[in-house]
Amino acid sequence: MSRSYIAFSAAVLALTATQSAQAEICADGVVCASNPAGMVSAIQALGYKASLDKDSSGDPKIISSASGYDYDIYFYDCNNHLNCSSIQFFVSFTKDSANSEMLANQWNLKKRMGKMAFDPADGSINLQYDLSTSGGLNKTNFKDVVGWWDSTLGALHTFFAEHPAK
Repeated sequence: MSRSYIAFSAAVLALTATQSAQAEICADGVVCASNPAGMVSAIQALGYKASLDKDSSGDPKIISSASGYDYDIYFYDCNNHLNCSSIQFFVSFTKDSANSEMLANQWNLKKRMGKMAFDPADGSINLQYDLSTSGGLNKTNFKDVVGWWDSTLGALHTFFAEHPAK
């Protein structure tokens, strides 16, 4: 092989690697899990509080609230705690005598957004809403996502009132 062919091949590989790394960067005007600070700004622009933190494994986490509930946004599919590609809105309710698998199933049968799960280990009920942000969400779509989550949290008030603890 000639030296020029080897040099050319190395340059192509370097360019491809650079383009792959740049593909993970969130483009202007969209909201992506690969840009947690941008997601915080987008949530704040919608009128909600939001602050950036880290979860127990070191991945980004956003702390926020809506409809009277504090919740977290966890970041998934991260590469060394960076360039994440999906998120999970998450709220947990501690042990209560009404919490059960049956209660979670009643929610899930009637609600499309936000899946509820009962954790028998600690008696908690968790509500989560997962989505991929690969390629980015435009601001209108992200506003819709946050709106659905807020609406879902709002529906919890009614649901819990209809299923009170004994």
